[in-house]
Amino acid sequence: MYLCKIGYVMKAKTTSYLILLIFALLTIAARGQSIVKLDIDTVVCMADTVRISVGKQAWHNVQLADGVPTSVAVAKRRMIPNGTDCLPDGCELKTTFAVGGYDDADTVNSAEVIDYLRLKIEHGEQRDLYIALTCPNGQTVDIDRLATPGGTTSCALSLPDSSHGFDLSLPVATLLKLGNPSTVGHDLPHSSCDSILLPPGTGWNYCWSNAQTHGITYANDDARIYRPSNVDFDWSTDSSIVATRTRFYRPAGSFNSLIGCPLNGNWELTVIDGNNNYYDGYQFEAELSLWPHSVAHADVMGEWSQPTSDTSFIITAPWGMQHDTTLQFTMRVRNWLGGFVDSTFSVRFMMPTASQADTSLCSGDTLMWMGQPITTDTTLQQRLTAANGCDSVHTLHVHFKSTYHLADTVYRCPRQMPTPAWIDTVMTTVDGCDSTLRLQFLLLKDFEPLILLSTDSINWDSNATLIGCNPMHLYLRDTTSQLMSRLWTIADTDTFSAASFHYRFDSVGTYNIGLKIVYDTGCQASRNIMQAVQVLESPKAEFDWHREIPAMSNPETQFVNLSSPNDITYLWNIQTAGGTDTTSEKHPFYHWGEPSDDMTGSYSVQLIANWTHLLSDTLEHVCHDTAEHVVTIVNDFLQFPNVVTPNGDGINDRWEVVNLVEFGVYPMNEVWIYSIWGQLVFHAKNVSRKEEWWDPEANHDPDGTYYFRFLAKSEYGIVKRNGSIEVTRGK
Repeated sequence: MYLCKIGYVMKAKTTSYLILLIFALLTIAARGQSIVKLDIDTVVCMADTVRISVGKQAWHNVQLADGVPTSVAVAKRRMIPNGTDCLPDGCELKTTFAVGGYDDADTVNSAEVIDYLRLKIEHGEQRDLYIALTCPNGQTVDIDRLATPGGTTSCALSLPDSSHGFDLSLPVATLLKLGNPSTVGHDLPHSSCDSILLPPGTGWNYCWSNAQTHGITYANDDARIYRPSNVDFDWSTDSSIVATRTRFYRPAGSFNSLIGCPLNGNWELTVIDGNNNYYDGYQFEAELSLWPHSVAHADVMGEWSQPTSDTSFIITAPWGMQHDTTLQFTMRVRNWLGGFVDSTFSVRFMMPTASQADTSLCSGDTLMWMGQPITTDTTLQQRLTAANGCDSVHTLHVHFKSTYHLADTVYRCPRQMPTPAWIDTVMTTVDGCDSTLRLQFLLLKDFEPLILLSTDSINWDSNATLIGCNPMHLYLRDTTSQLMSRLWTIADTDTFSAASFHYRFDSVGTYNIGLKIVYDTGCQASRNIMQAVQVLESPKAEFDWHREIPAMSNPETQFVNLSSPNDITYLWNIQTAGGTDTTSEKHPFYHWGEPSDDMTGSYSVQLIANWTHLLSDTLEHVCHDTAEHVVTIVNDFLQFPNVVTPNGDGINDRWEVVNLVEFGVYPMNEVWIYSIWGQLVFHAKNVSRKEEWWDPEANHDPDGTYYFRFLAKSEYGIVKRNGSIEVTRGK
């Protein structure tokens, strides 16, 4: 790393203040990277691969020179006003870094291009300072921020919105000093701008960086300058050490905020004291270091080159190359900033001098190859080295022709050959070897597939036409073995390949069934059953009844047959208390039990509709459909208890009308309960839950005699009832 500073001191003493000027400005531009070693094979064999690796290490066959950082330093002691607008700088202490020597298109594309920002400074309270770095196009990053906004002075009011608010979730040193500030003159008015009355202390170096890959170490775990550990450190002479790159800090923002900034131009450092408390401060030096130091990308431009990473490539011979071929390439190495270096080179691929030959011999002959006898089919190779250093291979394919009689059997399907046969063929090869081949042709068996049909998957038939009612369920099965494939055709449209499956016919009609199979020998067979299935229309059974809820006082109802079509027969199965009654009436009227019987409960009623189809003079088929519903007979006899015992045992604690809520026979009801003195103590209307009945305990009604009046209406009639109730808790 290079750090260049040039400085001189001029002193002039006047009656009111001392002017101290120290000024130095030097710009060093580190451009790109040059190639110091280009070690690439330029003559190779066709089967070889040229590998190229670009980097700065000695093992890279394209070795690059390392880059150097650009350092711009400004040395000038200047007072940092204590929240006061002091001439000539005003509130904002600005330092300009003039950077040049890069291409106009070179920009910051990584936070690590900003090697570091160094500020030599002293100040009594770090929390009062706002420090920012602005690049030539105006992008800004906060280096240090105030703890809180600091007052209403003109300097405090000039601060941007981002000038305060560092991470307060971390422990913060609220009285951190920067450097070794002087305490002389701190009892003077805070608006003083006199550097004689407020002399400088000793400035320390503070460096901010995000470039950990440049070998820096931070001053603490989170690398924040306001951490308490920076108050307690035992550093007697300085903070950040530039030479060893130690005790660095992270900026309050991130140098990633400067990505896209041009490198060339004026960079500006701003320092503002945003609080007019007890301390002024001084800036002694400022330095900006840029380091575009590593390879970002490399390209090898030319046909038959392939990248294996951003900085490595392979080059192979052209596909189908028929002669020695020279390829030209251009290698472009780019750095982080977009700068590049081009180099050209060529690679010559050499053809091997390969040859091959075929030879045929008769069985029993012997071929001598390099002193070894060869008596069976084989491939022989001999490897030689050509004058250009590339391998040359001679290949000999050896084949021995048989002189024995051969026999083979060929199977044919019956449709391909009517009868078995055999053929003898004598062949003479170009090598003079005779071979006799006898082919025997045999016929394969051609079985017609067996189709099994069933409507219940139990009883199967292979020939009869199956008759059913829609929806009709048909089960199909093929028991053929040793086959390659099968294809069912149902109703001339639907196809299936399974050995057995189930099919549903929803529409009325007559349907064909076909099956085509291909045996594993390749022979085919098929069978078609015409009009295999006849589907008839099924009736639709349904019924209703007039009285939705028959009651025990009148356990009867009128059934209404809703089945279709009309000209069919019916069978009713009506459940009773002791069995089932049947009737074939179309609309039966039914009464359950005798007048003295308790018929309350639920009874299943089933209607079976039968439709008889005449298929011929001697053949008919009956289709059925069934509808089934449950008819409930409710207890409509209401009971009115005359005793209530509200003692909390859960038995007879409330006064309620028995069977009113249980069956809902009288949904329109009303009840009144009066004390013996005629006072209304309870009234309810349309009671539908047991919890709604009179609870003397919850109503705080004492033991004694009460009187009730009850009124209810429904399709079962009108109920009026009056009576007395005795309330006793039994204590």
